[in-house]
Amino acid sequence: MKMVKHITLGIVISLIIIGLDYTFRLSKNAEPQKLITTSTIHNIEFVQIPTGEFTIFMPITESVVGLSYIEKDVTFTKPFAISKYEITRKQWQDCTDDGICKNAKRQRSWQTPNHPMTNISWQDAATYAQWLSDKTGENYRLPTEEEWLYVAHEGKPYTPKKFVDEDLLFKQDIRREETKSKGDFGANNWGVHDMNGSTTEWTLSCWRASKGKSLEYVDTAILKDRRECGIRILQGNDRVHLPYFIKNPIGGGCSTGKVPSHVGMRLVKEL
Repeated sequence: MKMVKHITLGIVISLIIIGLDYTFRLSKNAEPQKLITTSTIHNIEFVQIPTGEFTIFMPITESVVGLSYIEKDVTFTKPFAISKYEITRKQWQDCTDDGICKNAKRQRSWQTPNHPMTNISWQDAATYAQWLSDKTGENYRLPTEEEWLYVAHEGKPYTPKKFVDEDLLFKQDIRREETKSKGDFGANNWGVHDMNGSTTEWTLSCWRASKGKSLEYVDTAILKDRRECGIRILQGNDRVHLPYFIKNPIGGGCSTGKVPSHVGMRLVKEL
């Protein structure tokens, strides 16, 4: 009888320990939501993102059987802030009015000033980030691919896609795709909107051809250098790597082309 009591007590204690451990892990996973703070700078809202560890999947080969991925473990030792929404046409206009950014393309009938600013090259996006940095005395830049994925998936494990339409970005129907107004796709649990929206977003990250180079950590100060690489990564519903889209046919070489109409941006503020 005593043995039964001891076994029962042991089971109860084990369940309590498991329950406490599960509760701890739940509260730990829920912690990022408590750390969210929003600040508004120059009419751009930013959400603070917590530190943490994360694994991203980077495609390296593609075949008839699907994509092959490598895993890259990333640790975010410092919090950062990311814009709550993609940069809008109205926010872009502030930079244009200062004579720094190019004029936005004519506003379509279905667009409003609160639609994402699109048809922009990586160089255009980098110029906007530098303009805001100079204007405020603070450090703004594009998010790295690792930061973008970390925010999009709320720091949780995810399963990469098996197939990607390699011609997705260049199809004519995509070039004419209508983007939606900011916030139309809702927010994730970290309070960041439209990560799964109709706009594909530039990142700071360079495309690397080899597995070894893809796994290397490159400091953001290096990535901000416009001369660091000619092909940058975009993130959205699909991962795409694209050149700068230099439009001068003499100096542009293989980088000559038009920016797809749904390519936009959001910003990171370094804390």
